Amino acid sequence: MKKLLLWLVMVVVMLAVLLGGAGYAMYAMTGDDKLPTQHPTLGDTELEPIGYDWSVPVLGNVLNRTFEQPSTLTVQKLGEMTEAAPELVLPDWAQRTTLTLKDSTGSVVVQGDAAAFAMYAYPKNGSYELTLTAYRNTADPGDATGWYRYCASYTMNIQPKAVLSSERVSQGGVAALVITGILDGSEPTVETDLGDVWFRPVTGGYMGYIPVTYNAEGGPHTLTVTCGSLTQELTLNVMQSEAKTVDVAVEADIPEELQNDIEEKKAADFKMTYKDSEFLYIVRGYGEQETGGYSICIRNLYLTSNAIIFDTELIGPRKGETISKSPSYPYIVVKVELRDENVVFE
Repeated sequence: MKKLLLWLVMVVVMLAVLLGGAGYAMYAMTGDDKLPTQHPTLGDTELEPIGYDWSVPVLGNVLNRTFEQPSTLTVQKLGEMTEAAPELVLPDWAQRTTLTLKDSTGSVVVQGDAAAFAMYAYPKNGSYELTLTAYRNTADPGDATGWYRYCASYTMNIQPKAVLSSERVSQGGVAALVITGILDGSEPTVETDLGDVWFRPVTGGYMGYIPVTYNAEGGPHTLTVTCGSLTQELTLNVMQSEAKTVDVAVEADIPEELQNDIEEKKAADFKMTYKDSEFLYIVRGYGEQETGGYSICIRNLYLTSNAIIFDTELIGPRKGETISKSPSYPYIVVKVELRDENVVFE
């Protein structure tokens, strides 16, 4: 009986030794290669972690191995950012973030997460420091959970610039002029022999419309754009056409029948035309949007030998703009003289 008990004790001890050895071997073989290797990027640069704390499963939920490095005071230098809003891109494993952004005076201008950073509109150029912690709290069996911390500084050096939607436009058409990088609140003006240019605020700057009359002189026309520190000359080439051109009404009264058709279609993306005895109405709708604050830019409107070309663009809300949280249904109606040519929506 004693021999049996002794044998059982030896078996238990041997099993414990074997299991302990196997567990130790698995623990030793579990390395930091199990940690996520992808990191966030800001602009075009990948951020470097300054600290981390990760737990890697060794035996399911029974045994974990911890890898940690206390956060240092290292600040990664990213240099100059010339875009209006440098994009922060998170890796797929990041499930939650905390973020702080400070300006050159050390004042906190963003306190929240990556989404709050994406909504921030820079009011001035200068140096900024970002501290980001990215977490993975839940994972598939065998995946590590924990966090990386990052700290980076960069200098915003946004300069105003003006860009034409197209360098060429037909007589009777409309060209768009986009001005971005305005941080001092200045409003743009344009000097040109093509006529008055009016602007409206859009995301990141201003959008202007340059009307080209049917009898505008063909060839290059100089646009002198002024906005704060910006003085820039652009060239818009007007293409002559032997065909009659389209006159765009500044404000169009929408017939009741057409208005009813628009109400029925406005929830979805749509394109349509409507004729009465005098006018042709060209309608472009972009369907239901989650919020208000949307507008539509006419990029081009001109007549070829056999078609009317109509090109528009949906413009989203500006960063920081106060907008309605209710859904909106942006559409535009353009009234032109009655014509038989087909309308081509681009």
